[in-house]
Amino acid sequence: VAGMIENFKISTTKKGDTMATVQFEDLTGNIDMLVFPKPFVRFREMIQKDAIVLVKGRYLAQDDNPKLSAEEILPLPNDAVWKEQQKQQQERQQQERQQQIQPTQPQQSRTDAGAGKHQGASLQEIANQQPKKLYLRIAGDYDTPQVKQQLSQILHRYHGEMPVYFYFSDRKSMILAERQYWVNNDIDLIMLLSQLLGAENISVKDTK
Repeated sequence: VAGMIENFKISTTKKGDTMATVQFEDLTGNIDMLVFPKPFVRFREMIQKDAIVLVKGRYLAQDDNPKLSAEEILPLPNDAVWKEQQKQQQERQQQERQQQIQPTQPQQSRTDAGAGKHQGASLQEIANQQPKKLYLRIAGDYDTPQVKQQLSQILHRYHGEMPVYFYFSDRKSMILAERQYWVNNDIDLIMLLSQLLGAENISVKDTK
């Protein structure tokens, strides 16, 4: 899950080990994240206020207050170089808008692996059977034909079996993508999407 550390609190366990409780925000909202002693020792430097990070872990179902248990906390670009790249990208997008470049049409000839296994099932039913789902928030200046074109190219490059959901925040609508846009759960994919849409707009959820 990619998101931002809003705040954190350092505490000590009964055994005297150090851990952290983090207020973590991704595109679906806020969640408490627990960083237990072992991962805390490894990733202590990554736990900083307002840091944008990629978290690998598991969800802990606790009544009406689920938590995220972090196993790895990895950096995502959030420095001056990253901001300069974003500025350059926005300038390119503005130039493309002025040139009225139209998005390419998705390839219709792609076949889905395992399609026979799901024959007769609806797209949503197939998506519900998958253990992980990718959520992408498309907001404001990112809701353009040019961004959608680049997004389409990235998703096709990492085609796989993980369902992709688009959330258009301005319209407040959630759309399940067609299967040609489903992807593999790949760290390189997450990095590319973070560069295009912003890390705070990317979330991989384990739904099983």
